[in-house]
Amino acid sequence: MMVYSITQAFIIALVVAWSTWFALRRTFPTASRRVQAHVVTWLERSVRSPLLQRWAHALQPVQTQSGGCGTSGCSTCGACAPTHAANADAQPLVFHPRAKP
Repeated sequence: MMVYSITQAFIIALVVAWSTWFALRRTFPTASRRVQAHVVTWLERSVRSPLLQRWAHALQPVQTQSGGCGTSGCSTCGACAPTHAANADAQPLVFHPRAKP
C-alpha cells in the first residue's frame, strides 16, 4: 500500500511539473528559452559525463542552436522586434448603421 501512494504522488508531481512547464512556455516564451539556455550551458560546463552533455545539447533551444535571431531570418519565432510591414496594409474601420425593418 505504501508503494502505491508513493507512485501516485510521484506521477502527480510529474503531471504538475509538466503542466507548469507547458504553461510557462506558452505564457513567457522568451524568458523560458533564456532559462532553458542557461540550464543547458550550466549542464554542459559542469557535468563530466558525455552522455549528459549530449542530452544537455539536445535540450538546447532551437533559436540558440541556430545562432540566435537573424541567422534564420527575423520574426521566425516572434520574439524579435515587430515588423512594420503589417501596418502598410492597414485599412480604416467603417461602421454602417443597421437597416430598420
